[in-house]
Amino acid sequence: MPAGRLALTLDIEGVNPSTCIMDPAAVPAVLELVDREMTRLRIPYGSAVAGLAAEFRSARRQGDDGAMAGIGPACLWLAFNHPQTGALMRERVSDALRREGKAHLTLTVAGERLCLALGPQFVDAVPLMEAMPADCVVVAPERAPCGTTH
Repeated sequence: MPAGRLALTLDIEGVNPSTCIMDPAAVPAVLELVDREMTRLRIPYGSAVAGLAAEFRSARRQGDDGAMAGIGPACLWLAFNHPQTGALMRERVSDALRREGKAHLTLTVAGERLCLALGPQFVDAVPLMEAMPADCVVVAPERAPCGTTH
């Protein structure tokens, strides 16, 4: 991924993943529009996840790449507004952009489970999700070496 960009890979069960690459400077204005619409619609967070996953699956199956123009920003909103980890995700993405010049988020939906991951590239979260109990929230410490526990 080129420097100065924010990538979001959507890995939704049933279809191949797809990555949106965005200019971070445009993100605040886009997220403000999505936030206004989500507030107006009063969609609960879990329903928004399920609805956007269904829209993504439909768009991928129909080959509608143009649908990502709306789905991608809405899914970024999901990552930045998760009830337990949204503020931390915003902070860590901002830190990665400042430190690395780029950031890569992965949003995975498998069944009724959601995983949000920030890393240097796409994160295959399905094996982790399968090993975790339902409704589990895990936040990895910043820059913890693999295998380290806190």
